[in-house]
Amino acid sequence: MSLHSELYDQIIDHLANDHLSLRSCSLTSPALLPRSQYHLFKDITLFPPTPHCEARRFPVSKAYLVQSLTIYERRTPSGVRRTDVWARNVLPALLPLFVSLRSVKLSGMMYLDAKDRIRMGVENLLGRMTSLTLDDAYFSSLEELGTFFACLPRLRRLGLGVVTVGGTEGILCDKEGVLCPELEELKVGTRHLRARWMHFLFNAMSLKNLLTLEYPLTTKGDWWMPSVETMLKMAPTLERAILIDWEVCAREHRRRS
Repeated sequence: MSLHSELYDQIIDHLANDHLSLRSCSLTSPALLPRSQYHLFKDITLFPPTPHCEARRFPVSKAYLVQSLTIYERRTPSGVRRTDVWARNVLPALLPLFVSLRSVKLSGMMYLDAKDRIRMGVENLLGRMTSLTLDDAYFSSLEELGTFFACLPRLRRLGLGVVTVGGTEGILCDKEGVLCPELEELKVGTRHLRARWMHFLFNAMSLKNLLTLEYPLTTKGDWWMPSVETMLKMAPTLERAILIDWEVCAREHRRRS
């Protein structure tokens, strides 16, 4: 029995988060293949492989389906990079194939200075990214932080988890309100407050088009970070603000630990 193509699509969409079923559909029915592979490849994660050549096995013919990408880099406790070959050779060869990619998450002890291999690997992607999440990322200076965000002119959504900047000396950007001029959504996590670099970054960013803000709030205030009042003044078009009680989140995190 043959079903209408739209019904096939609805069946596969219903199974979007069930990758085992999606793979089964891809293997057993040509009619279900296109839509199921769309879900299988639209959101992928790249881990540093061992051996490094395993990353090359990604099916090139499916690269155009990738819309969202998570890159996870790990380092040994001694600080010795384990991913140089992967970041230097595999990423630059693979990432240009993701022509539909618009969203990236960089995570897992990620060193993002211009000289670092992982930064070199993703450099050419940043200019067309509309969504970026940084979690467990490290920059050695304000200048490195500024040059990174200067590569993101089309960014509309930014999520900041744990981001460490080695020092606050130097200049992040020589002008205020110029970085990321299309930014519409900003989410600042609760796991890492007392980040003085946020003052410099948010002053350098353009928040004039910001529509949604998720921001940690402390009862006593935190002079290391811009206050909520300051953020609201910088975002005149804001439509939705979610203020998170950082102290409650911190207690809950300690309880779970």
